[in-house]
Amino acid sequence: MLGTDPLGRDMWSRILYGGRISLLVALVSNAVALILGLMFGLPAGFYGGWVDLVCSRIIDTMLAFPAVLFGIALSSATKPSVGIAMLSISLISWAPVARVVRGQVLSLKQRGYVEAARALGMTGTPIMLRHVLPQLISPLVVLIALSIPSAILLEAVLSYLGAGVPPTVPSWGNLIQDGTRYFRTAPWIVLYPGLAIFVTVLGFNLAGDGLRDLLDPRRVGN
Repeated sequence: MLGTDPLGRDMWSRILYGGRISLLVALVSNAVALILGLMFGLPAGFYGGWVDLVCSRIIDTMLAFPAVLFGIALSSATKPSVGIAMLSISLISWAPVARVVRGQVLSLKQRGYVEAARALGMTGTPIMLRHVLPQLISPLVVLIALSIPSAILLEAVLSYLGAGVPPTVPSWGNLIQDGTRYFRTAPWIVLYPGLAIFVTVLGFNLAGDGLRDLLDPRRVGN
């Protein structure tokens, strides 16, 4: 349906298979980034003091690294693989999640139900896990939905530069990289994977915007 590449391989099948790889890398990376973000952002915002200071400095240090350069450096130190690509994107993506979690927790721990739990004799960690963490679900769902497009684009950039998924694995970034040598004679080899990335990123962004509007407490009852 989309023609073939110069080697006679079906472009439609390669784009579908490449989509499985790119989406797998993006989804797993965001899941790991979410776990790391909660591990650092939740105690930093809830406990404050030296815990907040240490966690915040770690978060700021990770945010200081340029994302693409960090991925290239990690890939060059190891053998490129799908797992290394997931690890690279996870380590790049968790710090923004932790910063959002910390900001939300700073607001939530001042709520009345937290003070009521303290008055009933509950200690810090049970309050954090039972009363604060569930309140983070809605903003985190929106955040992850909006972070997946960034992970897809980052995987494509790293794979195009040879620092992401191995060249033998047909991810969308590798398909674009392979097609650049044939761009003059067969431009569809580059355009179709690029179009797949564009449509997928747009879809996740629209889904994230819709979830944000749906889960916004200010819109409930309107």
